[in-house]
Amino acid sequence: MKRAGFFKLLIGGIAAYELLGMMKAGNKTVLRPPGAADEDEFLALCVRCGKCNQVCPYDSIKMGTENHGIGIGTPFIDARETPVSFAPTFLV
Repeated sequence: MKRAGFFKLLIGGIAAYELLGMMKAGNKTVLRPPGAADEDEFLALCVRCGKCNQVCPYDSIKMGTENHGIGIGTPFIDARETPVSFAPTFLV
C-alpha cells in the first residue's frame, strides 16, 4: 500500500469514528417520541429517518444535532419549547 493511500485510509477511519461518536447518545436525559423503548434500545432501533418529526401534528418532535448532545438525528421532544397537546382538536 502506498503511503498516500495509507494516510487517506487512516484519516477516513478517524473521521468515521468521530462521526459515530457524535451520533451516539450524549449524557442528557431527554423526552423521546411516544411509544419509544428505553434509551439504549431506542438508539439501537431508531434509523434516524425523521418520519416521526414529519407526522407530528404539533411540531413537537425535533431532531437532535451536534449542539443538543443527544445524538445526531435522534428524535426528541422539548416540552418547554413546543409542548404536546392531547386536547381534542374538534368540537363535539
